[in-house]
Amino acid sequence: SPRGRQILARLPGVPVTEVAGHWRIPSLHGNDGNIARWTRIKSETLVLGVRQSLTTRPNGRSADWIAPGASNGCAMACAYCYVPRRKGYANPITLFTNIEAITAHVR
Repeated sequence: SPRGRQILARLPGVPVTEVAGHWRIPSLHGNDGNIARWTRIKSETLVLGVRQSLTTRPNGRSADWIAPGASNGCAMACAYCYVPRRKGYANPITLFTNIEAITAHVR
């Protein structure tokens, strides 16, 4: 995406690996050896992607709606977190670069 190219232009020399989906990064997901590097992966890896699903659904708890976000993942490394076991031992931050489409959907 154009915004993705903008972001990469600000990070010259950073290695880029293109993958089919942000849950399909071979060196990260499904590698149980990464559990020891859980926090380091979060500070070393930035995933840029295009959000495919632009859906909004009713919430009924703390907000009226759950809208698509501009990112996913978590910068924390809480000891009780289920994500290392459930999501392939890696949870880097994914930044979705199609923010215009996301905000247009929310509007």
